[in-house]
Amino acid sequence: YLETEHEAVERHEFHYGKLIKMAGESKNANKIANNILVEWQKKLRKQGFEIFTHEVKLEVEKNAIYRYPDLMIASKEDTSDNYLVKKPVLIIEVASKQSFYNDSIVKRKEYYNIETLDYYLIISQLEVSVILHIKENSKWQTYFFDDKNDHIKLPNLDIEIALSDMYEGIEFEEEAPPSV
Repeated sequence: YLETEHEAVERHEFHYGKLIKMAGESKNANKIANNILVEWQKKLRKQGFEIFTHEVKLEVEKNAIYRYPDLMIASKEDTSDNYLVKKPVLIIEVASKQSFYNDSIVKRKEYYNIETLDYYLIISQLEVSVILHIKENSKWQTYFFDDKNDHIKLPNLDIEIALSDMYEGIEFEEEAPPSV
């Protein structure tokens, strides 16, 4: 998988021997991830961390599960492989209607098993809504944010972001009411 994926035109996640083709992402998902990247990148580098986008693989479980999170943060010392992050401290998924179950149930269970992970954020691209999972004293706690005035603080990384900055430039599509 790892050798083939380096040369692949399309990206695939790997889950216990099964290749999962990655769908293209929406403009809103891309804008949200870029807003966070721009907001945090410089400060994180000064603290010894790197932020990676969805083009870099995450090794969730060696030889079993490889994912492409929308964003992840790892120590600069996580350098054993130029194509993989093995020890993330933060993972972000920007969820669509189709990916929400997988991001909030399947991936959450997988990511909780990553020893170095302190934070997992699931950000909706359909409305202002963020779910923050924080590992506190070896137990995971969940917090919900849905107001643009809310700020998400990540004390272990000494960073924060306002939802208004995260969702800057995002225009949500209104869903059509159900037909009668």
